[in-house]
Amino acid sequence: MQLQKIFILQTCPAFSSIPGNLLSSMIPYLEEENYAEGEIIFKRGDVGQALFIVIEGVVHLEKPGREPVVVNRREIFGELAALSTEIMPHTALAREETHVFRLEQDDLYELMSEEPELARILLRTLTSKYMEHV
Repeated sequence: MQLQKIFILQTCPAFSSIPGNLLSSMIPYLEEENYAEGEIIFKRGDVGQALFIVIEGVVHLEKPGREPVVVNRREIFGELAALSTEIMPHTALAREETHVFRLEQDDLYELMSEEPELARILLRTLTSKYMEHV
């Protein structure tokens, strides 16, 4: 199962540049969750505490008065809140049966302190993803 999780991470653009040995250090921290179509993953106004990786399915990040942001298979969401404990500016809604990995903020910080090289790569990746949307 660990090799399968590493493969999934390697096929995510956000993690594709991370060496396999560093990805394997993430595996114990990943929680798997399933959401039914229409199920809310988190609500606008919740305190963000996790990064999510879509394994299968589609998630819409919905904010009143705006077109939803579509998060597809192998994409991530919640990454900025996982780093900063920000209030979520949108609601995350599963638009079909959706399977995700969830990485809690405390676990992310622990992982980053244990693996400084992983921390550098993750911060560079997440920063560049953010800059694409600004």
